[in-house]
Amino acid sequence: MILGQPWQIIAIIVVIALGSLYFFAHFFKLGRLIKDTPTSKIRSAAQGFVELEGIASQDHTPIPSPLSQRPCIWFDYRIEKRVQSDKSTSWRTISSSRHPGPLILDDTTGQCLIRLKDAKVYGGIRTSWMGNSPFPTSLSVDRQDSFLQFGNYRYTETIIAPGSPLYALGSFTTKRPIEGHSREGAMGSIIRRWKENYDDLLTRFDRNKDGKLDDKEWELVRLAAKLEAENMEQDLINMEDINYMDKASGQPLIVSTEDQRDTGRKFMWYALFFLLVFAGTIGYFVYIMKPFF
Repeated sequence: MILGQPWQIIAIIVVIALGSLYFFAHFFKLGRLIKDTPTSKIRSAAQGFVELEGIASQDHTPIPSPLSQRPCIWFDYRIEKRVQSDKSTSWRTISSSRHPGPLILDDTTGQCLIRLKDAKVYGGIRTSWMGNSPFPTSLSVDRQDSFLQFGNYRYTETIIAPGSPLYALGSFTTKRPIEGHSREGAMGSIIRRWKENYDDLLTRFDRNKDGKLDDKEWELVRLAAKLEAENMEQDLINMEDINYMDKASGQPLIVSTEDQRDTGRKFMWYALFFLLVFAGTIGYFVYIMKPFF
């Protein structure tokens, strides 16, 4: 049967071989990046592609995770329904969501906001359990650690808790709050805001009480706005720099709660697996092609 369909088999082999070769190169590159990129401190990190290690910090009260209500600063969940056919059983995802972030990495020398768009997040606290409703009930949550699990719905949730170890590899940028600030633009915004309450503007600056602002009174308005804009500018100068990590074009953004060595080894094991798949596929191709030579 195989030899009667050589071109179909060859097409499948080519797809598997190319796919496994791609994933081998992908995970091997990630493993090498983690191994070869030195860990930086936020305070002295260079602008560009860097590696950071610290803990997951928070600037707000932890949020309850959607399924188990555990306190966290990030979550990812999936709800699946059992689908039965005549010959097999499969699971169909009916709901899923992921917290958009950002995460805050603190390494004692500073903090960095990790923007999670296009990020690959690994690790965290993962739990999976079953139940009989499209959304987990408190009863099913209470028995999520039970050895005996049953039901037609499967719930999977991963969270990152405050204080968890945090590793990040991506594009690092430091921005000063004063950057992009324009004193003239700030003055214009302040005056426009004041004009929205014209009666209050008259109360403050209509010195001759004629119900309108003349040229000299408008000069007072502009002077007051200038002083407020200068105070705003000084506040921005005194603010701490803001550090970001994003995904740069052509480079990954990896976030993990695991030790960086464990994360790197995991990628190298993935790479080895796909290399073996590639080698096995090529070996099978040679085997089935022998009768043709």
